[in-house]
Amino acid sequence: MRPGPEYDWLTPTAQNDLKNGEFRVSPHSDRMGARLEGPTLALRDSALADSVPVLPGMIQLPPSGRPIVLLQDGQTAGGYPRIGYLPTAEVDRLAQIPPRRPFRFRFSA
Repeated sequence: MRPGPEYDWLTPTAQNDLKNGEFRVSPHSDRMGARLEGPTLALRDSALADSVPVLPGMIQLPPSGRPIVLLQDGQTAGGYPRIGYLPTAEVDRLAQIPPRRPFRFRFSA
């Protein structure tokens, strides 16, 4: 995982939780996005002023504090902060993780 454009909006605790926390793919996920269960992440800034471009692999953070990783059928614009990004190979691996199996992100700058 690489930091997204709004990564710095995360609180220091949330940055640590994203780097070191244990996550699970929610059974409420679909082809558009993998909803993640795990630590609730908090932002210093809370909202984007406008919709912004997004790609498969973008990790968005909605107000719930539960990240969503956009998958191959995801939308092309979004209004949630983009806190991280997964390269294509990692998106493919994430899509194969069974619901509720724990995983951790590997962080690279």
